[in-house]
Amino acid sequence: MMDSKIAPVSAGSTVSPIFAGIDAGASELLLVIRQGGVSMKAQSFDNTPAERQRLLKRPAKLPGLTLRLEATGVYYLDLSLALRDAGIRFSVLNPKASHNFAKVLLRSSKTDPVDADTSAQYAERMPFQAWVRPSDHALALCALPVVFMPSRIIRPLLKISCIR
Repeated sequence: MMDSKIAPVSAGSTVSPIFAGIDAGASELLLVIRQGGVSMKAQSFDNTPAERQRLLKRPAKLPGLTLRLEATGVYYLDLSLALRDAGIRFSVLNPKASHNFAKVLLRSSKTDPVDADTSAQYAERMPFQAWVRPSDHALALCALPVVFMPSRIIRPLLKISCIR
């Protein structure tokens, strides 16, 4: 991955499109931006409300950006809601699809920066499908304390409601 300047895409421009990938973890968000087939150095943000707002400023400055975020556990959900509210074009990537795509790229390394770059390359090469925000009822279900429900009941509900 290289560290260089990104040229924003403007109407009638011949500049290549911009793609980004985010790896969301419990405490850290990693953003990798790609342009012209070249990945920039991963940028790190804490997974807190203030840092998510700081992260949102980066893609907002890049019109035409296509962003992919891997759905890792529940760590992606708050960021997905913030990206949607900010009007940023993004999709959520199934972790299994990301894993299989990394295999096709012959990537055996499994680090957070590699995962973010894999998501950016997926955004660059695969058809875009926008993330659909879960209903308010589904989000309320996600917020329920899981500890009080048997896992055989809650797991299927979470898969249906929160991981879409």
